[in-house]
Amino acid sequence: MAQKRERGLYKPPNSPNWYFDFQINGRRYQGSTGESSLTRARDVLERKRAEARDEANGIKRSSNKRVLFSALLVSYLQAKSEKKSRPSDIGKVSKFVSFFGGNTPVSSLEGNEMEFHKFIKARLLGDIFVTSRYDSKAERFVAVQQPGKAPACSRVNVNRDLALLRSIFNWGIENGLCARQPVKRTMFDRRAEEQSKRMEFLTDSEAERYLSACSPQYYPVALCALETGCRRNEILHLAWADVDLNNSVFTLKNTKAGKQRTVYITPRLAETLVKIKESRGATGHVFLSRSGDAYKDVRRGHGAALKDSGLEDERKRAGKPPLRFHDLRHTFASALAKSSRDLNVVRRALGHADIQTTMRYAHLTERQYSDSVRLMSEEKSKQACQNMGDNVRIFTIVDLQGEKVEEFNSEKTALNQAFLR
Repeated sequence: MAQKRERGLYKPPNSPNWYFDFQINGRRYQGSTGESSLTRARDVLERKRAEARDEANGIKRSSNKRVLFSALLVSYLQAKSEKKSRPSDIGKVSKFVSFFGGNTPVSSLEGNEMEFHKFIKARLLGDIFVTSRYDSKAERFVAVQQPGKAPACSRVNVNRDLALLRSIFNWGIENGLCARQPVKRTMFDRRAEEQSKRMEFLTDSEAERYLSACSPQYYPVALCALETGCRRNEILHLAWADVDLNNSVFTLKNTKAGKQRTVYITPRLAETLVKIKESRGATGHVFLSRSGDAYKDVRRGHGAALKDSGLEDERKRAGKPPLRFHDLRHTFASALAKSSRDLNVVRRALGHADIQTTMRYAHLTERQYSDSVRLMSEEKSKQACQNMGDNVRIFTIVDLQGEKVEEFNSEKTALNQAFLR
């Protein structure tokens, strides 16, 4: 039997356990992980490598018995102050410290995986009572004046929470605040991640029904999503200073890919933006809520539009999943892919950093490509027959006894030749 192996790990044919084998600064580290599971063996390898790096750099790992969970979170947020996801991270760590307790020693969490399974269940059920929040200015956790329960969330969002927790503990291990990683890869729901990558599209008629059911405040936001394919945050953070109606473009400066992107404004969207500009001026954010503040959440407007348009009930009866706001972006992308047949155009319009992300729309361009080739062949065949004019002649094939075997005309020959060219 062949030996199983992956980078840093191998499993001898006659052993139930995985072994680690790696080098740090020229020194080789070998031994048994004591784990038969590849996932758990990877966690052991990760911990062994961290310990080896500390040893190679002369770092003595300090005891983490006195390190409190709140101190670990604060230290992480301070070290990662430039993270683009910092606002989202702050919201997550408030739930972490409320559930696990800020005064809980880190050492007690490292060996207690059951607490993290309880956290997963509490997040799914909306059973976390948020009592603390992170104060960015004071750089500490403070009590919430009006504590309340965090809403229930999907399994995908739980995966996001676990990913942040795992990053925090990894950072703690590297900086001597933790000894081991308690958030295991087996805690993640990979099936939920795959399902979250699904793509739903609206047909042209469905998109018009959806827009017709939008409230006056939400309509410009929805139209911008359908006409430009921009992401939710790109739309909600758009400022008038970045809009150039004279040239029908606006500039996105804070994108997911970290690169500035120019977006072309369609005539329909331009007409809507002009009306907004004339009604309340061109200062601050482009899209405002009914209260006059920057639009922050699309869930209410999106949900109402789905319900009032009848699309929500139709999808339920058809057994289709609920339509998300992000699917408006997919609707734009699918229409663009069908019309352009160039995935680079789609990638540029959507702001994808990697063409592999855009490849999810490849089947649409392939279908359009095959249809175009078929239509081209038909046109070519018709043209060939027209060029024959009145010179279509009847041919008869006979055998040696003079009996007719097959009869065909020159038009059939022209058709075959046209398809073979």
